[in-house]
Amino acid sequence: FYFADSSVFKVFHLPFVKGNPATALQGPGGVALSETTARKYFGTDDPMGKTLKLDRDAYQVRGVYRDFPKNSHLELDLLFSYRTESEAQTSWGWYDFFTYVKLRPGTDAQRFEAKMRNLVMKYNGRDRGVGNKDELLLQPLRAIHLTSHLNQEAEVNGNGGAVTVLALIAAFILAIAWINYINLATARAADRGKEVGIRKAVGAERGQLIGQFLFESLLLNLFAGMVALLLVRVSLPAFNALTGKALSLDFWLRNSLWLPTLGVFLVGTLLSGLYPAFVLSGFRPVAVLKGRVRAAGGLSLRQTLIVAQFAASIVLIVGTLTVYRQLRFMQDQDLGFNPKQTLVLRGAGVRDSTYEAKANSFKQELIREGLAEKATASAYVPGIEILWTNSWKRADRAEQQYNTLYNTSIDYDFLDTYDIKLAAGRNFYRQFGTDRKGVLLNETAVKLLGFDSPEDALDKPIQSGDTLRVVGVVKDYHQQGLRTGHWPMIIRLLPDNASFFSLKLNTSDNLDAKLSGIKTRYDSFFPGNSFDYFFLDTFFNEQYKAERQFGKVCGIFAGLAIFIACLGLFALATFMAEQRTKEIGIRKVLGASVPGLVGLLSKDFLKLVVIAIAVATPLAWYA
Repeated sequence: FYFADSSVFKVFHLPFVKGNPATALQGPGGVALSETTARKYFGTDDPMGKTLKLDRDAYQVRGVYRDFPKNSHLELDLLFSYRTESEAQTSWGWYDFFTYVKLRPGTDAQRFEAKMRNLVMKYNGRDRGVGNKDELLLQPLRAIHLTSHLNQEAEVNGNGGAVTVLALIAAFILAIAWINYINLATARAADRGKEVGIRKAVGAERGQLIGQFLFESLLLNLFAGMVALLLVRVSLPAFNALTGKALSLDFWLRNSLWLPTLGVFLVGTLLSGLYPAFVLSGFRPVAVLKGRVRAAGGLSLRQTLIVAQFAASIVLIVGTLTVYRQLRFMQDQDLGFNPKQTLVLRGAGVRDSTYEAKANSFKQELIREGLAEKATASAYVPGIEILWTNSWKRADRAEQQYNTLYNTSIDYDFLDTYDIKLAAGRNFYRQFGTDRKGVLLNETAVKLLGFDSPEDALDKPIQSGDTLRVVGVVKDYHQQGLRTGHWPMIIRLLPDNASFFSLKLNTSDNLDAKLSGIKTRYDSFFPGNSFDYFFLDTFFNEQYKAERQFGKVCGIFAGLAIFIACLGLFALATFMAEQRTKEIGIRKVLGASVPGLVGLLSKDFLKLVVIAIAVATPLAWYA
């Protein structure tokens, strides 16, 4: 869900099925929701005027709009109006907003961006003078999904590099198929030689023959395209299930994607049909009718094309294996914490002033009843992107600039539950009443703030508004997957900020019975809240879901490329064997064995495959 002001519906034109977009988010206490979300909370009842509760506040449903498109970087399921004109909306220190600006036609985006920087200097120049490095910048909406590398995007972005790789794989497969056509068309030149000779003898011009053979190529490609569309329609549900996407042919047609497809089709028709057309139309009628047909350069070209298509196939296979090996490497790395046998519960969404005490009692009861071996509460758990950032600096060095650190908060048991090691200092302890004014840093934050070592950071003051003291330094652990590296983190003791409960379980016991018992206690302590849970190891590895899907897709298409290449080679070898039928018969009469004949017929092709491997190996290594 998001908080939004009433202008959101002026930027995003969402069709309303109930309510008025102009008034749905005007004033505090209003909420607009999508049709799917309305059915989730209210079933078939009319949601208008009904109440949704968030934390301690009640919101009245003032509008229902159609679901946001799937091909969007936003999921606007719930939109709450702002409660008040809070400090968060007027302070330069709050970054928890996505601001969308709709420029007038003809506006120069770069000049507008420069004016925004001047605006920052005008109203926030004092803070920037002490080292604040924040900038306002524009980002085109269409560029977000595939090319944005900014932190804290609204949704997980796509991967422009992966799209490029898949496009190249598709081009390889098309090229392999077209190479097969060229090879077979030129190999069958002798069979069609008499046809060409007769047509020329009765007056056919070379241009007419070229047109005929190009038209044949066009028909063949057209038929293949129709079969491909049918296969896409049949296999699209399985492909969507494999990749987690929601692709459809309707989207392909509606967004004019058929235009580049048509362009590829026409280019392929020309490339695959032009050379065979010139070869066949270039035969001399007299020589053809006397049976003397030989395509100049045809054999060497076919050999080159065979090497090219197998080299491309081998590069695809090596690339796919590399993806799988890299994924295995990422999953086997030491994360700096122990995710195994960890059940994570989402904290209560509806809270009151007793939440911290209830959370502590809830954890103690789970351990006392044997439902959990260890329990902790925290603002974040590993695998979730930290959205809470602040600019911090060392308070003992006035000249030092501020640096952005990722903030999280924990209770006293977090490090022990997750088996996170200390590099220096100590953990938070209940017997130290001042620990709420203390912080833990990780090793990356220690380096960023300019401390010589973890020990050097101990008991040093750091500030971001408040001044806090470093009581300990934890070893770096991966808050997210290996792709993001180690974030500079500051960890605070705020047990009341418990968005998640992490429970260490003994999974050798009856898991269903434990889950039932945990749910009963959760409902007792936090009535009216949904019991949502996940296992941390599975959840953490979901970060690599895109890589796994990419590897599977690459594997499928690499296999398809090899299959098409082998199919073409088989057809060509069969045709060449038919051309040598008399030679084979004579050799058998003279005592040649079947294995010997197989070796004779296959050695030329095997040589080409070996050459392809030699060509592909350095290419795959470089890629």
